[in-house]
Amino acid sequence: MSEADAPTRSTRTHLGERDQTRQRRNRRPTATVSLGLPPATATTRFTKPEPVSDEELLDSFDHPRAQMGFAKLAGAEELRRVITGGDFSAWRIFLHPQQRRWVKGGWNGPYRISGGTGTGKTVVVVHRARRLAAEDPGAAVVVTTFTTNLAAELSRSLERLDPDLRFTDQLGAPGLHVKGIDALARAVLTAAGADVSAAVATVLGVGRTDVSGRTDGDAAWRQAVLRAGEGLGEKLCKPAFLQAEYEMVILPNRLT
Repeated sequence: MSEADAPTRSTRTHLGERDQTRQRRNRRPTATVSLGLPPATATTRFTKPEPVSDEELLDSFDHPRAQMGFAKLAGAEELRRVITGGDFSAWRIFLHPQQRRWVKGGWNGPYRISGGTGTGKTVVVVHRARRLAAEDPGAAVVVTTFTTNLAAELSRSLERLDPDLRFTDQLGAPGLHVKGIDALARAVLTAAGADVSAAVATVLGVGRTDVSGRTDGDAAWRQAVLRAGEGLGEKLCKPAFLQAEYEMVILPNRLT
C-alpha cells in the first residue's frame, strides 16, 4: 500500500466507529431477574404450575374479574341460538360486575340508578326484569319507560335475551308487563274506575273520573288568566310560566 493509499486519521476513526456499531448490533440483549438468588439457583427453583380440572376452570369464570371479559352460557341450546340467530349485537349477556350486583341485589323499597347516555342503565333493567320473571313465574313484573318506541325495544331485548319469558298485556297479571309510562298510567286509571275520584281530589283539589284525556295547556292557562288573573304582570300571565309554577310548586306541595 502506497502512502497515498494509507488511511488517514479521519478514515481510521470512521472505520473504528463502524466496527463498534456492528459489534453493538450483533450483541444479543440480556436480561437479569433479581430474586435475591444467584441466576442458576433462581432458574432451578422455578415451579411449574399444577394442572387444573375442567370443573375448576369453569368455576374460575364465576369470578367478577373473569366476568368482565367472559360470559358463561346456560348450555348448548343457548349457544346454538346465538350462532344461528345471526344477531350478535342483540345478544346482551355481558354485564360488568357492578351491573351484575344491581341485577342480583335486593332492596326494601325503591332503588335509583342514575347515569349518562350509554352507561348501561337499560342493560341493567333488561337483565333485572328477566331475573325477577324467571325466578318467580307467578310474579307480576312491570317495566316502563318514557316512550312507546323504547318500551317496544325493551320487549324485543327481553325476548332475545330469554325466549321462554312470559309476557302479559294485563296490568297486575303474572308475567312481564312492558309499557310506556302514559299507557301504564292510563291502565291504572281505567282499572281504578270511579274510585279514582278521591285520589284525583287529593292531588288536583277537585274530584273527577275523566282524567285520561289530554288538556290544551295554553288554552287552559289563558282561560285561567281571564278568570282570575286580574292585576298580574305581563310576564306572569304567560302560559309557560304558569305551567312551570304548577308543575314545580303547586303539585309537589299539593296546594289547593
